[in-house]
Amino acid sequence: MMAVSILRLHFMVDRSFPLTSFSGVFVYKLALTALARINSVLADDLHSPKPFKPIVCSGVRVGGKLLRHGAIMKPEVTYSTKIALLDDVAFKALLKSMFSKMSVRIPAANVFISSAEVEVKNLQSLIGESDLRIKKFRVDFLSPTQLGKAVQIKDTKPIFRLFPDPSSLFRNLARYWNAFSREKIDVEKLVFWIENRVHECAYSLRTVPVVLGESRRTIGFMGYCEYEIRDYEQEEIKWLLTLLKFSKYAGVGKHRALGMGEVDIKYLEI
Repeated sequence: MMAVSILRLHFMVDRSFPLTSFSGVFVYKLALTALARINSVLADDLHSPKPFKPIVCSGVRVGGKLLRHGAIMKPEVTYSTKIALLDDVAFKALLKSMFSKMSVRIPAANVFISSAEVEVKNLQSLIGESDLRIKKFRVDFLSPTQLGKAVQIKDTKPIFRLFPDPSSLFRNLARYWNAFSREKIDVEKLVFWIENRVHECAYSLRTVPVVLGESRRTIGFMGYCEYEIRDYEQEEIKWLLTLLKFSKYAGVGKHRALGMGEVDIKYLEI
């Protein structure tokens, strides 16, 4: 069974320390540190360069607000985050590590897990109902997001977009889905339909800088975009709905593992 497994954490620390990069980078390092206690080979494999990593981290939140930078403070403040994995072996090892000690030692502090929740979603269960007639939907970009642009010329440096046009959005989601699901999407067929049937109808976005650490910086966008569907075709609507549901667990765009691309979905007209 192919599944996405989600670990939601609430934690505190034993001493304050500054965030030298986006808080999603801290969560990624926390996950790898915990996993390495059980299986360093798995941790190294997750960290190795891949077109699509099977780990998706969220940024740190306090009081429901995303902490993009600043500091993690001791110990009166309780923070929350989540880690999703599309690798069952790695997820079980992560759970074993987290729950065996309920704390993780990182160079800056001890991270104490105050509570945790686990959710497992079978990818098959996300496949959309073809008779659901969505007219409009909204994507809330909860953390900085960056989308790739398809380039046709070989040896061309990748181009990244700071606007969620529907074809770029769903191309990215479909390719990520295909990397981990047994039931594949015809990406080009879906994108062709989206280019002719789906368009943005309202948006409020802003660009924000993102520090990734090790002298790496990038930029993303946050806010929301609303989309309208002009027409329906059974297969395409099914996959559009599937990918919208998948995005809530798997995120969107570049640097998912480092906390970028976290989204929420709202259906505006059905």
